[in-house]
Amino acid sequence: MKPTPSSRATLLLAGSCLLVGGIIVWEALTISDIVIQPPPEPRIETVPPSPRDFHLPPIDQYQNFVAHPLFIQGRAPLPDSGKGEDIPAPSDLPKLVLTGILDTPDAGQIVLLRSQDGKRHYRLHPGDAIEGWRLVTIASDHVVLEQGGKRQTLQLLKPRPNPPVTPKRRKSLRPSIRRKNPFIKKNSNRKSL
Repeated sequence: MKPTPSSRATLLLAGSCLLVGGIIVWEALTISDIVIQPPPEPRIETVPPSPRDFHLPPIDQYQNFVAHPLFIQGRAPLPDSGKGEDIPAPSDLPKLVLTGILDTPDAGQIVLLRSQDGKRHYRLHPGDAIEGWRLVTIASDHVVLEQGGKRQTLQLLKPRPNPPVTPKRRKSLRPSIRRKNPFIKKNSNRKSL
């Protein structure tokens, strides 16, 4: 049998595939033998300063930091607080209503307040402050708030007794039996015989 040109091409193609496959296998086997080692770390020898050799610079060197603070917008110095300023006078206690006093095992005592208009609600623990007033005493029916030596007592809002609820008669959901049929037209002009 004589090989035809198409069978020769098939054999040539199969041979070249075997050759390429062998090269790939050989490369895979030789790559596993190569070990890549990272470069050695540079040896930097530093000697830490001993505590007796360390001295803070003189305080005059820090004046630039004070004159131009790094984290303040515009890097302008902050005004001195406490020099020549008066302590603000105690303000009046905002209109608050004591709505509840809770004693929980996890969070301890909690006082529930709301503004008189009902728009704001507050939850305070002993020692917390609200608009300058600090919660100092919690009793079973009142709390005491303090600001600048001035004390204010808030009584617990007692619920009004509700009148007994009488059940109302329910309206039936079924339509009434004597309902007009919308498909029957009544003719009021009919003459009876």
